[in-house]
Amino acid sequence: HGVEINGKPVPFSYELRNGDVVSVLTGNGKPATDWMRFAKIRSTRSKLRSYFRRKQKESLTDAGAILLMDFLSMYGDLIKKSSYLEQAFDIPTSPDTVAAFLPGKTQYNDVEDLL
Repeated sequence: HGVEINGKPVPFSYELRNGDVVSVLTGNGKPATDWMRFAKIRSTRSKLRSYFRRKQKESLTDAGAILLMDFLSMYGDLIKKSSYLEQAFDIPTSPDTVAAFLPGKTQYNDVEDLL
């Protein structure tokens, strides 16, 4: 991963001069937050911000699922005992099975909104 200018590897922070020939070396790399310091073009900064927001949302969703499952594993029996439901039910063991416990009309469209 990296950049070659005029056939020579250079750091990402290198500023281009007129006549420079740029070769971008790609791979399976992912952007790093320090790239924002070097991005000069508005559309590039916008795409980087979008990527970082999406990754942050994914990590927060994963963290929410972990917290929810931890809570249900710790307090699932207490929820069953103090429930006012007449029929027995199983405490969800995955975020996908939580959807069955959401009321028909809620402000949440799906489990991801809840997390």
